[in-house]
Amino acid sequence: MGESGRRRAVGHALKHELLIWGFVSSYLFILFSAVAAYVWAKSGTAGHLGTEIGATALRAIVLGKFVLMGKIFGVGTMDVGAPLAHRALVRSVALLLLVALFVVVEEAIVSLIHGGTAREGLQAVRARGAADLLTSLALFYLILLPLALLQEVVRNIPPESLAGHLFARADG
Repeated sequence: MGESGRRRAVGHALKHELLIWGFVSSYLFILFSAVAAYVWAKSGTAGHLGTEIGATALRAIVLGKFVLMGKIFGVGTMDVGAPLAHRALVRSVALLLLVALFVVVEEAIVSLIHGGTAREGLQAVRARGAADLLTSLALFYLILLPLALLQEVVRNIPPESLAGHLFARADG
């Protein structure tokens, strides 16, 4: 393959990865926005929903990149012999752990930005209470499960076959 062929291949791969990143980030943004609106409405504070949505967009973009990095490094992947549903469950739990870690780090960073300490940010996470944390984790899990299932389906069905299944007319 010549130099121009390699450049085209790299350009094609980069375009593909950017499209996937955009899809994953958009998916996460839509669902995280719903969670943020719920938390905002439940808190009853007069804060700015727009600021929260902006933070949610940033969170979705960064987490979307972490999801793709997890895919590259095989986070949550299993033996192909395991059933598809089982692999999707394991992948979604791995992604949920990543989200939980991300939330803790985010709170520490927000505390540092506001002149506090990282410890105060971690205490803010603990102050939310077990019920609130478990509810948030359950919502995030329900968000991540379809994404993990789609990743497993795409990983195990060749693209041309998947497109055929999705867009071909059914006979009969």
